[in-house]
Amino acid sequence: MLPIKKNKNLFKCNHLNGYSYAKNIDLHTIFSLKEFDYLKTLPTFVFGDVIAIETFNSLKEQITFKKYIINLLQKINKT
Repeated sequence: MLPIKKNKNLFKCNHLNGYSYAKNIDLHTIFSLKEFDYLKTLPTFVFGDVIAIETFNSLKEQITFKKYIINLLQKINKT
């Protein structure tokens, strides 16, 4: 866990990319929306009010990612 627990003031913004559990690496080219599912494992206080998507994918694809991420984060906040 992070040494400074639940201090929302430390996390004003984020940049997100995908993640491969199989390869244990960050992904900057996304092939599956499930590559954002690692976000479910993070505590909610680490998400700032501003989140940038950091991928090499097209803007059209990034809009799809944005919708998926928003939905995913809304589900996390409800639990």
